[in-house]
Amino acid sequence: MWDVTPETERSQREAFTAMRLLESEASRQRIEELLRVADLGIARVEVEREPDGRPVVRLVHSGGAAEAVLDWTAESWGTRSWFALIGPLLLALDMGSVLLVDELDASLHPRFAAEVVRLFQTPWVNPKGAQLVFTAHDPSLLRTPGGSRLLEPGQIWLTEKDERGATNLASVADWEPTETEDLMISYLAGTFGGVPKVSEGQVGRRLLRADETARMEAEEV
Repeated sequence: MWDVTPETERSQREAFTAMRLLESEASRQRIEELLRVADLGIARVEVEREPDGRPVVRLVHSGGAAEAVLDWTAESWGTRSWFALIGPLLLALDMGSVLLVDELDASLHPRFAAEVVRLFQTPWVNPKGAQLVFTAHDPSLLRTPGGSRLLEPGQIWLTEKDERGATNLASVADWEPTETEDLMISYLAGTFGGVPKVSEGQVGRRLLRADETARMEAEEV
């Protein structure tokens, strides 16, 4: 079981993916293919070890007939997030284990986050029955571009705070949606709960109120 938390241990996962690049030519080809399919303009990956054993990664970007090698720190957050996810993702698929991902849609396009879900749903890609458990905020992950369901109601759990601030967890299946119901539309409409209780323009009005309060207090002083 691997718990992927984007904000806290990305550098460790980057190093893990880099070490898998050094394992074998087969591992390198799998990782490079997953990088290229993300349409990041990446031709190949260069990795070498520092004297202390730490792997140093450079991505070779192609643009027509020209190639450019960027320093790792110059790569975008999205590129680095995807690179860091590849190592744990392949390990889970190879071992048939559980991958826990907090904020799967963070720094990943929704269409690509959906492809990660499909990797675990496809038997010939996931013959060992690895499982993906993830959190997300993007409602588009509730359906495919064609309008079908990416996830079934029993696979979707929503969180909602009560009046005491305690968080409740409930399955969408508890609402017994019909087979043809669009889960994304129903969710955004608040049918299943779990939607922030904020009206349109409320954030701006609250900010204006705070500014006015601060101005009045300053005038009183």
